[in-house]
Amino acid sequence: MDQKLDQIELIRRAQCGDRQCLGQLAKQARTRLYTYVYRLTQQDDLAQEIVQESLLEMCKVIGKLKKADRFWPWLYGIAVNKLRRYYRTEQTQRRVAVSSMKKKNAMKDRQDGLENLVSEELKHIVSAAMKKLRT
Repeated sequence: MDQKLDQIELIRRAQCGDRQCLGQLAKQARTRLYTYVYRLTQQDDLAQEIVQESLLEMCKVIGKLKKADRFWPWLYGIAVNKLRRYYRTEQTQRRVAVSSMKKKNAMKDRQDGLENLVSEELKHIVSAAMKKLRT
């Protein structure tokens, strides 16, 4: 119970602009937040990146936290939002890549079709010329 009160006091001081308390709070939160995010992602690099971004966001907006005893759900919410944004961006990039590949394939198909058409036309011209030579 005493430890929870100490953490609430640490949060309140950080909210009031105490940079040392904010740094200590970020240091305490890092491991617990990493564990949470890693369980969601199962990717070390991604979890590290999301934790870093979440802690930076925490430092920027800690003054907006209304209840110090709701710190963990609030911080987890920041991390989940960062993760959602990451996956949305990744999904968009994949769509763009797939769309780009489809366009390239369509252009290649068009090019192949054009080559086939020219080839067929050339065959007819050569065939007609050979018939003229025979006669």
